[in-house]
Amino acid sequence: MAATMSDEKVVANWLNNDVAALVNETGTPVEQSKLTPENFAHLLAITYSEQVRGVQLERAQAKRLLRHLFLHGGGPIEAMFNCKGWQNGECRC
Repeated sequence: MAATMSDEKVVANWLNNDVAALVNETGTPVEQSKLTPENFAHLLAITYSEQVRGVQLERAQAKRLLRHLFLHGGGPIEAMFNCKGWQNGECRC
């Protein structure tokens, strides 16, 4: 893992900051969002680990992709290839 903190701390930071911000912004409880635990874990894996299937994300990219997964679901790799506009925050799915 490329992050300098523990896996648990990374997950907690993302949940308490980025996921919580999406909940507040959209008014959608995380349980009612399209984000699954599996896809969230996969997003963190391709953000903090060595390349997964040839893909590694920077944190800013991962935050934009998290928004897509929260709103539309699907896996992060699938969204990267199928969603036009996720990279600049203008997802049109």
